[in-house]
Amino acid sequence: MKNLKLLILSLSICLLLGNLGVSGYSNVEPCQRSRCNNCHEKFLYRHVRPNTPLTTDRNAWEKYLREQNDCSRPTQSFLHPKDRERVDAVCSSSGGKRYQGNLCISQSPFTFLTVRSETGTCGVSSVRIIKSKYDVNSQQSPKSSGSPMDVYPLVC
Repeated sequence: MKNLKLLILSLSICLLLGNLGVSGYSNVEPCQRSRCNNCHEKFLYRHVRPNTPLTTDRNAWEKYLREQNDCSRPTQSFLHPKDRERVDAVCSSSGGKRYQGNLCISQSPFTFLTVRSETGTCGVSSVRIIKSKYDVNSQQSPKSSGSPMDVYPLVC
């Protein structure tokens, strides 16, 4: 009897967590704010930082990455800090559109910087300005200019 109660309690907790969006980063309502915002916060931490350089100067970016101790990814992309509210709006029906599964994209393009660096050394090889090219009226996949970050899908 004790094991049955424990089993029922465990199943109830799993079902509750699944409905809250904890299990597998799922959200019952894509493109709406989830109660579990770890993925969105991680996205903001990686891509919308308050003190990023506003330049394509490689030396400025190398210095920034070293100061942030963030040399672990060879390609990183950054949105302008002033776009924070627009990024948050992607997780709303007015600012976002369902892309795939739990991923949502903006209904308007973003401009961002892509920084390529040597893993571990922070030696920056290039900094490019890229404008996303997603056409929200199209039912096709996003258009790409060859960059893996032409579209910023978000888990809301």
